Amino acid sequence: MSDLNFVPPEHLPLGGEAHPGLYGFEDEAGKPMAGGEAILPILVQRNSSNYELVGTGFFITDFGVFVTAKHVLEKDHECGHKFFIWQLIPPDHWDIIPVDQVNMHQEFDLAVGVVSRSVNKETGEELIHTKLPLSLAKRNKDDLVVTYAYPNTVIDIENHVFSFKPDFYEGRITECFPSGRDISSLPGPCYQTNMRIHHGASGGPVACSENGKVFAVNTSGLDGVDFHISYVSQIDPILGLTLMMPGEQGPEEVTIQELAELGYVAIDK
Repeated sequence: MSDLNFVPPEHLPLGGEAHPGLYGFEDEAGKPMAGGEAILPILVQRNSSNYELVGTGFFITDFGVFVTAKHVLEKDHECGHKFFIWQLIPPDHWDIIPVDQVNMHQEFDLAVGVVSRSVNKETGEELIHTKLPLSLAKRNKDDLVVTYAYPNTVIDIENHVFSFKPDFYEGRITECFPSGRDISSLPGPCYQTNMRIHHGASGGPVACSENGKVFAVNTSGLDGVDFHISYVSQIDPILGLTLMMPGEQGPEEVTIQELAELGYVAIDK
């Protein structure tokens, strides 16, 4: 039974947040948007009555294809657990939408997925998702970069509380690894940064501060007493990943590259 007097815990700063108002997002047409329209917390349901935050993802098509980090999904996917996303529906609505399929890169910490087709419960119209534009441009040491993610989250199922405080986290690239950092944990192209990546921020988009286009995905972070080290995986390898999409003769296997060539994914080379 719910406690009507329940007050969710205060969202205290986690550290590494950017100053309010310093960054924002634009869609591919240059129109300002709320980060929660395209960037979303990924939830897992390990039993029929509970949701847990496992990471962050972001839409790259308006029909629900999203990107995240492989390690966000891998273990629960192997166990057959169900994934969902929590989505802001402007101006002040939200929904929990099931994930229909996922595909993970065999080598690198990258994954893609598709959410179920859903309707706006207020209007009855099919949801058209806001997508983030991508960039394949290589970044350099000392470039200022920023992510937007959901590590500061409170979920209390008993009291029907889903309380999210997404935020911008900023830093600079400290090392570039175009051929990967090491064979075991970071074999793909990646960057080392001093941006703080907290638990729950994995899979979030990383953008260059100068144009706001996504060039990488949050992979891992390590905090010390007076230092922060994090790694972000370059976005390019997702182009070879496939998903099953509706076709004239039934479901067809389509790569993200093919979706980009058809104009569904916005890429700035």
